Amino acid sequence: MALHMVLDLEHGSPGPGRGRMHPLIDENMVRNILETGNAASGLPPRVEVLEKHGLPYDREAENVVISGCQVMYLLPQVIASLARVLERGGMSFTFLS
Repeated sequence: MALHMVLDLEHGSPGPGRGRMHPLIDENMVRNILETGNAASGLPPRVEVLEKHGLPYDREAENVVISGCQVMYLLPQVIASLARVLERGGMSFTFLS
C-alpha cells in the first residue's frame, strides 16, 4: 500500500476509506518520508549526500543500490567504498535518490 494512501497530509488523517492507522505506525515518520524522503527529520536530502561524494544516482544501469536514509547520512564512506568496489568490478550501477 502506498504511503500517500495511508496518510492524507493535507488533512492530517488517514486516507479515504483506510480507517485509522495502526498504532505502531509513526505518523510523523510517514509524513517525513513523504515530504523529504527521509524517515527522520533533520537529515540532509539524499541527492545532496550523493553529489557531495560524487556518487552516481537515478541513471540507467543494470544494478540499483538502495539504502536507507540514515545509512546514506551516517555512513557515506561505506556507500562510497561500495561504489569503488562496484566500479573496480566493472559493474553498471546507480543509487536511488
